[in-house]
Amino acid sequence: VDVSQEAHDRIYQFIQDTNREVKESGKEELESTVFRLCVSVYKCAALLSMVDISPRVELKHVLAAINYAGDWYMNILRMVDLISESTWVSSQEAIVDVLIANGSTMDAQKLYSKFSDEYKPRDYAEIIKALENADKIQLVPNKSGNKTSVNYIWSSDE
Repeated sequence: VDVSQEAHDRIYQFIQDTNREVKESGKEELESTVFRLCVSVYKCAALLSMVDISPRVELKHVLAAINYAGDWYMNILRMVDLISESTWVSSQEAIVDVLIANGSTMDAQKLYSKFSDEYKPRDYAEIIKALENADKIQLVPNKSGNKTSVNYIWSSDE
């Protein structure tokens, strides 16, 4: 299928725009999905030109395909956010479950050792900080000050 220069330029711009948006969003996991979306936009524009019985893909076909892709892209972003959110909650719940299974109090280093294969220290620290900010746990230094215990805070609805 022949493609007009205008149509080609607009598809190229769409690809650049979506790649830039993925980089700016910090969601690198979207790169392959967005690449496939861009290929699908190109295919959709070709199909639209065929429906019009047009000998070439014109700008109007590309614009229509990009318009359709907008909804798909927004749904992709929504799904990634939902997956990230559920993963974040699951990681917090896993730490709380270990604390509860160990009598609601653990040495901070021992607790981290249970998760050191799953999380980098920075990521683990973010989870601990979120649990502390949500009043789910309390970090308590021991009397000598060189170790810290992590205490689970039971809420009244448990």
